[in-house]
Amino acid sequence: MSIVFAYIYKMQQVMIRFKDKTSFAERKDSSARLQAKHGNDICPVVVEPINENTPPISKNKFLVPRDYTIGQFVYVVRRMLVDKLPLTQALFVLVRNVLPPTSATMDQIFEDYHDADGILYVEYSLENTFG
Repeated sequence: MSIVFAYIYKMQQVMIRFKDKTSFAERKDSSARLQAKHGNDICPVVVEPINENTPPISKNKFLVPRDYTIGQFVYVVRRMLVDKLPLTQALFVLVRNVLPPTSATMDQIFEDYHDADGILYVEYSLENTFG
């Protein structure tokens, strides 16, 4: 009987991606409305953990100014993970499995890597730095 409960518990922990929860049409419509409202001033960004072992972030959808650098964006994400992120771990963000330079602007990354639905999908990972 405990094996069944362990299996159900494990199934509840499975991470559901934003793309799996929302249809392509809904995502495209949402990004089009945001672009119409804000113009070219913002980038719609969805941030998700890279795997189930990485702690989830409380908010995963962001409207990021295009002149922000990746370094500034990482700082915002790290602040949201402050309770779950020990000082001995570093935060890395990946866009389509590529580690973007911290000096690159969100505009550059958005133009190069946004999805067909008009949203930039960013994954984050944690790595031990001391030990």
